[in-house]
Amino acid sequence: MAEHLIIVHGWSDSALGFAGVRDFLLDQNFYQPNNIRVINYKSLDDQATLEDFADKFDEFFQINYKNRGIDRIDIICHSTGSLVVRSWLALRRIRQKRRNQDIDLPVEHFFMFAPANFGSDLALLGQSGLHRLRTALQIKLNEDVKVEKFEVGKKVLQALEPSSPSQWKLSNIDLHEETYFGPEDETQQICYPFVFAGGSFAQKFSKFSDSLQKFIPRFIPLVNNPSTDTTVRICGTSLNTRKVIIRQDRDNPKKADFRWSEERKFANIPFAVFPQYNHGEVVKVGLTADGDGEVVNLFRQAHQVNSLESYKKVSEAFSQFTNAKYPQEKEGIIFQQLFFKIKDDVDFDVLEFFIDFVVYKNGQLDEELTEEVDQHFDNDGNWYSHSVDKSCKVLLVDYHKLNQFFKKIKNNQATVILNITAKSISNEINFDRFNCPIFGAQVTEQNINFLYPNTTTLVEIILNRGQHANILS
Repeated sequence: MAEHLIIVHGWSDSALGFAGVRDFLLDQNFYQPNNIRVINYKSLDDQATLEDFADKFDEFFQINYKNRGIDRIDIICHSTGSLVVRSWLALRRIRQKRRNQDIDLPVEHFFMFAPANFGSDLALLGQSGLHRLRTALQIKLNEDVKVEKFEVGKKVLQALEPSSPSQWKLSNIDLHEETYFGPEDETQQICYPFVFAGGSFAQKFSKFSDSLQKFIPRFIPLVNNPSTDTTVRICGTSLNTRKVIIRQDRDNPKKADFRWSEERKFANIPFAVFPQYNHGEVVKVGLTADGDGEVVNLFRQAHQVNSLESYKKVSEAFSQFTNAKYPQEKEGIIFQQLFFKIKDDVDFDVLEFFIDFVVYKNGQLDEELTEEVDQHFDNDGNWYSHSVDKSCKVLLVDYHKLNQFFKKIKNNQATVILNITAKSISNEINFDRFNCPIFGAQVTEQNINFLYPNTTTLVEIILNRGQHANILS
């Protein structure tokens, strides 16, 4: 088992904030003295990207560990730290393959606390001028963060927005295409990932919500919102993603081909939700002597994993804990998000499009059920479009309510239709309208199922690209 640990903080935080976690781990003999490093990275640098941090992290690992004969380490990360580490692992794997080098897997236990795997609703707000002022004041009080200008980490925050192209690209690499989070890695080594998620803002502060809304602007989406831990979406912390590719038929634009990505990662990556803790508390309180023991107990089990069999048992323990503390049957606390990426069959991104959902029954539009589906899919407050790359959108849905609605669709022998209207930025290019059945009478259960609680489903949609007749003669 790995004897060395690196702790990676989140956005706008620093190594100083994790001194308590480091001291607790040493006191409890999880790791020996001098074997824990808490690193700093300049998350508030406006020009720095996740790839920059990943590249420097690779150099840091090579010099301080690999060159000293230490091939495997453990990592604890918080929030944005998960994207930094995942970006590092992806960069290292891709670079080694391109250079025909030996491929390794340097992380053994990967402990993610409130990870921003699929972003934060506060990322856009963080890019504002108001937040620059707040950051400036924060920096003056934090001697551990050294910057010359009052910056907020603009490029990092853009990568942190829900539906960011960075998250899409990274998730395709490490969760679906080149995944090292699975039992069959080509290095014959195994990386064991674990997710410790914080609970919801609304559960913790619901008794204050009425008064809070009088003083906190409504554009902050986390007020009285049970889908978050005050910073990141709880369902967006999980790595138990699914991915489906929906391709418009070239010969018949009204038909679609569904293809689910082959599942190469672990069938169930350990995921636990701790409703008593918010975004920062789940690690800084939960994983210290001040914690109530639940986080520490699951962490201890995860830390002892040394085989696929023991990993599977811990995964079951995480699931049992979450089902007891965060039951799926309880309405209003379990969410799922659909991450849409739209492109054409020439592999260009489609930047202007509108997604709508309608319900058909017996070949006719059912206005009553369509009105009801609007409540689940077409509410503007549930959609997030990336501020820079408009080909990416995320839809957040209440899993319990959607599950009940889909049961109603089945009972009525109806079908939910995904309707996409796209517009090209060029007058010479056009797209066929795409009406795609995704659930119900016209869709068999084995072909497609969008219901996965506490997860993100990646939905890649490929539209037919057409040209006006006079473009070639």
